[in-house]
Amino acid sequence: MFPSKFNRLYRGKITENLRSYISLLMVGHFIFLALEIFVYHGLQIGCIINELFCMWLCYHNYLELNICMMYTYMISMFFAPFLGLMHILSFDLGLPLFLYIVQLGFYWYCGGYQMYVRVALWHRAQQEKAKNETSKDRLAFLMDNKSSNYSGIDNHLGPQRGYQ
Repeated sequence: MFPSKFNRLYRGKITENLRSYISLLMVGHFIFLALEIFVYHGLQIGCIINELFCMWLCYHNYLELNICMMYTYMISMFFAPFLGLMHILSFDLGLPLFLYIVQLGFYWYCGGYQMYVRVALWHRAQQEKAKNETSKDRLAFLMDNKSSNYSGIDNHLGPQRGYQ
């Protein structure tokens, strides 16, 4: 439930960029959690629980880089502004309403769209890496197979008679 170590399977510049972006999203969610407690006066308990859940998803994605959990986070960030529109009427005009609209825009653009672009780039790079490693492994297997096991005689056919 709470991973404590990096998944060392994924390395590279794109992976580090994705992890640094996820850490920035965690900072953003922490700031929004503070806004919901102190500026909105904790009236939106559902929003506080949502922020805690989003922070946990960011933490999990930062450590594990699980594609399913990253898509869960992105889907929740895409739908959060639409669900948040129902809460707009509960805010007074002024700074809290403006900050809440900025928060919903952050969810959609940074948490949804930008995260999708970065995860798609990372996933494509991982697929290319796996494809290259697979082709190298196949080539090494074929080269080893031909060089070490090939004796010039088909042993499985037995002695060939009649061919002289």
